[in-house]
Amino acid sequence: EGDGEQLAQLAFCQATSFEASGLYQAALDRIEWLMSLDPEPDTELCLSRARLLMKLSQSAKSAEELENLRQASAGDHELQGRVKTLLTQWGELQEAPEQARSAARVEGYACWTLAEVVASSKHSALFRFTSSDAQRGSANPSWQLWHVTLLAAVGKNPEGPLSWVERDYTPVSDAQTWQEGKCELLVKLYPDGLASKWLRDLKVGASVLMSHPRTTLLLPQLVTPDAVLGAFAPKRVLYVAGGTGITPALGIMEAYRLKEQPFCLLYGCRAD
Repeated sequence: EGDGEQLAQLAFCQATSFEASGLYQAALDRIEWLMSLDPEPDTELCLSRARLLMKLSQSAKSAEELENLRQASAGDHELQGRVKTLLTQWGELQEAPEQARSAARVEGYACWTLAEVVASSKHSALFRFTSSDAQRGSANPSWQLWHVTLLAAVGKNPEGPLSWVERDYTPVSDAQTWQEGKCELLVKLYPDGLASKWLRDLKVGASVLMSHPRTTLLLPQLVTPDAVLGAFAPKRVLYVAGGTGITPALGIMEAYRLKEQPFCLLYGCRAD
């Protein structure tokens, strides 16, 4: 029995951690597993399930859970207050635009729409996305290289318990284009890649989740933010790139151009 309680506590802690990280489906899986162990789960688990269902935009299920909680809260003023807060949030979410509801599924991500796909070669393609989501974040072009993370909704997969896989891409479009709600990703499509297959099947007009811009390297040191102290700062750079490795090169080149500092690029790619 003691081991069972410890396992349950561990599962609840995992759910809390997953939710704080924006991994709502993983958190919900843990909560529903805990609820399956008890025919009458406690209200804390029910509240967590209702909140996670809301964040995953599962409106009908969250409404049902909240109604059950509302009926069970009679005489419990604290529980009534918590249920009322969730009901208010649920109502606000239903009034929000569909795009905002989709983007709310994962914190730190916004909703983008695939506008166009242009084949660059037999092995790569340019994906053009647009977004009017005000929560997409800002790209800071000042002396840094940045990237975004795309969530590829591939379903059940061997990379982890979630229904998506993460792939990082450096846009070939610049920060100003991002501010205008546009983003271009040059992607190498692998024959057996999980995200590659998902991208190949993606139709124009489809919605995707893309992260806020994230710092890749600080310039001119060309190091990650945690390694910038004491790092060597070159006055000129020779950058060697191949294939889709051109994407970070373009971002670094643009930064050096704005700073009017020397930059030399050696680039090679396959003939096909």
